[in-house]
Amino acid sequence: SDDLGQDTSSMPQFPQMVRQCSPIWLQPVLFNPFLPTPCRVHLLGPGSFLCSETELGFEVRAAVTIQYGYDSWDRHLSTSEKQHWMVAGPLFDIQVEPARAMAAVHLPHFLCLAGGEVDASRMRIAHFVDGGMTLEEPTGVRPFHAVLQNPSFSPLGVLWRKIQSKCQAKVHSLALLYRALRAANTTLHLYLIPNDRSLRQVTGNRPHTPGGSQSHQSA
Repeated sequence: SDDLGQDTSSMPQFPQMVRQCSPIWLQPVLFNPFLPTPCRVHLLGPGSFLCSETELGFEVRAAVTIQYGYDSWDRHLSTSEKQHWMVAGPLFDIQVEPARAMAAVHLPHFLCLAGGEVDASRMRIAHFVDGGMTLEEPTGVRPFHAVLQNPSFSPLGVLWRKIQSKCQAKVHSLALLYRALRAANTTLHLYLIPNDRSLRQVTGNRPHTPGGSQSHQSA
């Protein structure tokens, strides 16, 4: 569900545009109709927008063209960095023209913040430029998005800092269940993954028994 338009009276203050109105759901142009990214949208004026394919959110000041798609954490995050940081959402490659038209970007994350069991202050937004990683504190953290105002655009994604190398946080998950319909003995294949649309894309396209059925269940 969309958290950009929720009551923010008890949350940190965000730009006026977000507090006053719910975002407009947008359907991007897909370069490949069989895959959710890369995507392109042309927005004609200011407002708040949420991509129906990726749940990536934008606040824009003026007309703008945005091209975006999933990138690979494994391609950018080193083995030593993975010891200290847990991936907490998809990594996006975003291009904006003109860049000054973008007031804020809302990056989806799958951390479960209910009950305060996950320390949101350990959340950071990673930028990857010239082979190096820089970390920035989010402008604000919402139940399903991390907000970054006046962003610069390189590969961007949400990380959560581990206190110990094997420390894990509670996350929203997705169960993928496959069943072979024509097998003599019913066989079920269960995949439990973080509720990350980029992972859902990869796992959902995983080859399975012909004639099988598939169901998704969020948790």
